Amino acid sequence: MNTLKGYFTIIIACIIFSPIAAQLNGPELKWASSHIRPVTTLISNGSLVDLSFLDTITKNKKIISIGESSHGTKEFFQIKTRIVKYLHEKLHYNVLIMESSLAETFAAYTNLQNISDTALLKRTQFKNFQCTEFLELFTYIKQNAAGKNPLQIVGLDCQMSSNTFPSFLFNLLEPIDSNFAKQALANLRLSPLLNQKHTDTIAFFEVRNRYISGIKSLDSFITTHSKELTARYPQQNNLIPYLKRTFKNLHDFFNVPPHDFDDPQNRIHRRDRIMYENVSWYVNQLYPESKFIIWSHNLHIGKSDMVKGGKMMGEYIADNFRDQSYSLALFAEKGETFQFWDSSVVNFDNSSDSSLEKKLSPLFTMPAAFVNLQDIKKSSETKWLFEESRVFELEVGREHNIIPALRHDGIILVKHSSLPTFLH
Repeated sequence: MNTLKGYFTIIIACIIFSPIAAQLNGPELKWASSHIRPVTTLISNGSLVDLSFLDTITKNKKIISIGESSHGTKEFFQIKTRIVKYLHEKLHYNVLIMESSLAETFAAYTNLQNISDTALLKRTQFKNFQCTEFLELFTYIKQNAAGKNPLQIVGLDCQMSSNTFPSFLFNLLEPIDSNFAKQALANLRLSPLLNQKHTDTIAFFEVRNRYISGIKSLDSFITTHSKELTARYPQQNNLIPYLKRTFKNLHDFFNVPPHDFDDPQNRIHRRDRIMYENVSWYVNQLYPESKFIIWSHNLHIGKSDMVKGGKMMGEYIADNFRDQSYSLALFAEKGETFQFWDSSVVNFDNSSDSSLEKKLSPLFTMPAAFVNLQDIKKSSETKWLFEESRVFELEVGREHNIIPALRHDGIILVKHSSLPTFLH
């Protein structure tokens, strides 16, 4: 997480800026007005009927990706929680893939019955997600865990942000080989060091090589002792596959040549490729009969027109699950949001005539609204959706340009953005 500033600088540099269209004309306004679907509330109040537009867009879809233009917006946590509940209760989506560590989420979910909803949130999510508005979803997951239709939570990220997985792994290995467990724990705790900026390349790669060697030893140990390990968690049928997947993630992310490792753009695309590979693993191998919800940032779920120089997760999904997936982006017109890498509050008002938010906002009075872009054809009424509009996405350089119909299948616009209530 210490390299985030450089990460976002590279994203900004890779976005192409060009002239954009102004406000909607008559035919465009008529089309937009007839295709807007209001969302009457952002908070859970028992009724989900205003989300019935999801019935149509999810038909024959195995993967629904839900984005957000900022990780620090209260209203996004609220409306996305409602959407997840609707998809789970009404449309039988039963695996929620979070933009969280695959390893940490697996470790926490394996011990679900023994931890609170707050602990589940804190052990699976990066700190900028640990807020009251998001806790509601984890309470829901806990409440449904023992029922006939549980909502399983899994992670897609190769990054780790806490001691959740190293501690889980130590407790798993220690009864079998105490010395090896201690060595494995010490090795995994090198991970944060590898994410920091370094000046002594030779010393750094000595540590990196020791780390990779340790990961390979872990993988061999897991293979050798698979029966003993599985016996410790008989209720977790996929213990060994998850452990091996974790080690593969760490190996693939860190075991690259120096020139690739030091290049922030390569790092961005390497991370998103691994995230996609994890999604594909869940969908095609681990849970082939399930239906999936992905919770992530707009940047990661876009179908195309993304960061130049490589592919992002959503582009891989669109290429390989085109008819089975739907990319739903969330934007806000104005308000404030939390910038987590420096703990600051950012005020924004993206109400210029050329902004997508300003084009859509006058069409509804409710807290939010949805418009479906999938399968629309370019015409005099819709050509504005195939031209660049300005949007505000905090982690993607704040204001920049996108082509809406190319980037996403649908958009939800929230009128006002405010700060989450953090738990730390």
